[in-house]
Amino acid sequence: MHQNLAAYEKIFSRAHANYLAQLQAMSLNSEKRISEMLSKLTVLGTVSVPLHIIAGLFGMNVTIPGYQQGNVKWFGGIIGVMIPFIIFAYIGTTFWFNRTGKTDDNDGLEAKSLSRISFKSRRYAAKSIRSLPSGRFNNYV
Repeated sequence: MHQNLAAYEKIFSRAHANYLAQLQAMSLNSEKRISEMLSKLTVLGTVSVPLHIIAGLFGMNVTIPGYQQGNVKWFGGIIGVMIPFIIFAYIGTTFWFNRTGKTDDNDGLEAKSLSRISFKSRRYAAKSIRSLPSGRFNNYV
């Protein structure tokens, strides 16, 4: 009877390892599909956001300051204020992404690089099956 129990334990431990491998493969496949969908959504957003901004600026039902005078100096001033603001926002986000992309010398890993899924660092990113505690399941293999 003890031999049967040992044989069944070996069978179940192999089945458990196969199940975990299958879950990992399914997880990677779904991550790939989600990544492809998000890349298409990013392209759509990149194209549509500037169009919405332009339509929003020219579609406002307000009077432009200086319109009665017949010149476009006020409009040029408004655009002249918006362009430096956009440049400042671009430089600020570029600086922030470069600053968070540096490696941490304490553990040698890219602990502060950004995750593809969120703006949190990889240290706090979602865990997968590969990151389960290895000592817990080694008893059955």
